[in-house]
Amino acid sequence: MAKTVVVLSGGDLGNEKCMFRCDLSDASSPVEVDWCTDNGRPSGWESTQYQCADTSHRWSGLADVAMQIAADGVQLHADEFSCDVLDPDDMDFDGRVKLGLVDSEIVAIADVLDPYGDRMSGGDVEATAHEWIDHSFTADEVAEWCEIGCWDPATADEFRDAGLTPAQVKETAAKLVEGLDDPTTEYTDGCPIYSVCNHDTDSDVILDACIKSPLACRTIYRTVDDRMRIYDLEPLNSDLLYIAGPDNLDPRFVDPEDLPNDCRWITYDEWKASVTD
Repeated sequence: MAKTVVVLSGGDLGNEKCMFRCDLSDASSPVEVDWCTDNGRPSGWESTQYQCADTSHRWSGLADVAMQIAADGVQLHADEFSCDVLDPDDMDFDGRVKLGLVDSEIVAIADVLDPYGDRMSGGDVEATAHEWIDHSFTADEVAEWCEIGCWDPATADEFRDAGLTPAQVKETAAKLVEGLDDPTTEYTDGCPIYSVCNHDTDSDVILDACIKSPLACRTIYRTVDDRMRIYDLEPLNSDLLYIAGPDNLDPRFVDPEDLPNDCRWITYDEWKASVTD
């Protein structure tokens, strides 16, 4: 269960900040404190003598406990002590990042999105970062998709599921606008990728143009050693053009001249030794 956080600053704390957290769903959960550094950065959590039961399982109760602890810290009676009590949910993103209250992967993806401005995040880098994570992208992967102008996580996910790399999508998009006098008449902003992200153009326009092996098919066989799925890239070819790859691969998009990193060619001996599901 996520822990609830209260931030204290200003007033009798001067320029200092301190944070308190507790799992308000667990009566035995300790109330923890982080006496932030002079520049307001987190310094590490430590347990106090208080527990969730002392907060009455409420944010306001945690705030009361925090005020008591902070008052003791500056050697003032609780009735004489005053400061600002902040709910992190009411703080801006940068403020919560500074206090270490944002998941590191969210911060990493937000750092990727931020230089692009509203075009890649719609003005809310944190919410957009969450969307990328919901679609199982890392910060490095987000950077690759953003570099080609693909700002919609769901669209990038669809391309990835088809086995396409950002480089392949970029190359295909460039070919789609070749020879067009005015690409903006066909695609939003003159860009097929942007147009698909914006749901103005169907993703099949790019997907169909990316097909490298139109007759490629999935077989019922697997390799013996690593149990990878076997695909036939050219069923009508008498030569052995079989590859091993993940189960969710669409082999039509595989370029024989540039296999995806998670695919490999298989030998004739591997093919003979292959097994069915």
